[in-house]
Amino acid sequence: MASTSTTPLLSGRSQLLFPALIAVLVVTIISAFADVVVTAMATQAVSAQYRFQVIGLLFASTPQIAVELALIAALGTLGGQRGAVRGAAIAAVLLGAIVIVMVPFFTLDFLQSRRLVAQNNLKGFTLAGLKAEGFAGWFALTMLWLGVRGIQASPRPDETAKRLQGQGLVVGQE
Repeated sequence: MASTSTTPLLSGRSQLLFPALIAVLVVTIISAFADVVVTAMATQAVSAQYRFQVIGLLFASTPQIAVELALIAALGTLGGQRGAVRGAAIAAVLLGAIVIVMVPFFTLDFLQSRRLVAQNNLKGFTLAGLKAEGFAGWFALTMLWLGVRGIQASPRPDETAKRLQGQGLVVGQE
């Protein structure tokens, strides 16, 4: 396994910038989730079309959120911010798992909603639904991978010291 040090790779004034960059990315992730929540609250939750719309919006936001989580992990690694790396990793695992669980429900709602689409719009609707679902599943898998690797790359400092320190070689003692 590679070195898991949490010391910053860049030093000096650049270290002052990393927390602000991470904060900007966190706010943009919150904004993407706020879009989904506002849409969910603005429509009536009684039909398959409602669920299809809300889950589809979440799936459409998945690439943006995945890139932002990857950037947070990268900035946390460069800036020695273990908490940022660990937080992005946990968020990536949670979001990846949620998206994977939602894919079958989205598929069923897609099939129900497809019946209500006019025949001349059916091809575009089908292609857009398949694209959203396919890329959401793909990004979910990459987020799970990012999460697992981020958790592995951000151990507690005392765990890192234990790994590096070891027992050492003692000669002449019983």
